[in-house]
Amino acid sequence: MESTRSNGDDASYSDESNQNSTTIGEVVAGLVMAGLAIAGGIAWAFGSSGDRKTMKAPGGTGRIYRDDFARDPKDYFRNLHKK
Repeated sequence: MESTRSNGDDASYSDESNQNSTTIGEVVAGLVMAGLAIAGGIAWAFGSSGDRKTMKAPGGTGRIYRDDFARDPKDYFRNLHKK
């Protein structure tokens, strides 16, 4: 007569399988996070700031947004030396 008792080998195999799948899931999550970080770094490095053009600040140093200046140049010069 055959014994139907299990010696527990199946349970330990199942636990090991679950542990491996968790490890694979962690590796996949890490790769996804690394990919997102690289994509964000590339976007930042190439300045995805939109279509706003800059110009040399008249009467000052540095650069300003052209559309801000064009909207009200009189206000720009009025406030130039107030700082």
